Amino acid sequence: MSDRDLAIRFPAADDAVLRDVYERFGGAVYTVALSILGDPGRAADVVQSTFVNAWQAAGRFNPDQELAPWLYTIARRQAIDAYRRERRAHAVDAADLDDAQAAVSLHLLNRYAPGI
Repeated sequence: MSDRDLAIRFPAADDAVLRDVYERFGGAVYTVALSILGDPGRAADVVQSTFVNAWQAAGRFNPDQELAPWLYTIARRQAIDAYRRERRAHAVDAADLDDAQAAVSLHLLNRYAPGI
């Protein structure tokens, strides 16, 4: 089945077309996610969320468009969101600092940003 045929069938979101779309584009979607995240496990999670989101939006997909770029855009956005979530989760919390680190941080804050 051609990419064009998949694009035409995709809005129906039946199990067969979803399987065919995953088989055709899953590897490329994984590559997009891996190139952004650099972690195979997180990239695999993004592949899953990409296809779940695509399936949920299948009825809104315009079959006159190409399916691959649409999927890659979803994957890129999912990967960027995952990257940002991970970065926020690892942000330093003052509660995690030991007393010495907290004292130094407070000193620097008072010295270079007084009144904050």
